[in-house]
Amino acid sequence: MKSDISIQEAKNLLASNPSVKLIDVRTVAEYATGHIEGSVNIPLSNLIEIYKQFPDRQTPILVHCKSGGRSYQAKDILVSLGYTNVLNIGGINGWPLTRV
Repeated sequence: MKSDISIQEAKNLLASNPSVKLIDVRTVAEYATGHIEGSVNIPLSNLIEIYKQFPDRQTPILVHCKSGGRSYQAKDILVSLGYTNVLNIGGINGWPLTRV
């Protein structure tokens, strides 16, 4: 599955725009094994709960997972929920990970 933005573009966007939210849609257990520093874990199965953390649907959001499949679905779900500024990074390979 194709991502909307490259890892380098995502890193640049995160560095230049503090309002961008990075959402990890993997499970809680997967997130605990290592995640991108600054990411918020909202598993794909709980994505509807994004309203609680990010009620503004114009919030710039980058979604990612392990290999890109779930983040592709997450982008579609967020767009269907009315979020207007969502990009799919795809998988987390190539990112330094933080462990819990």
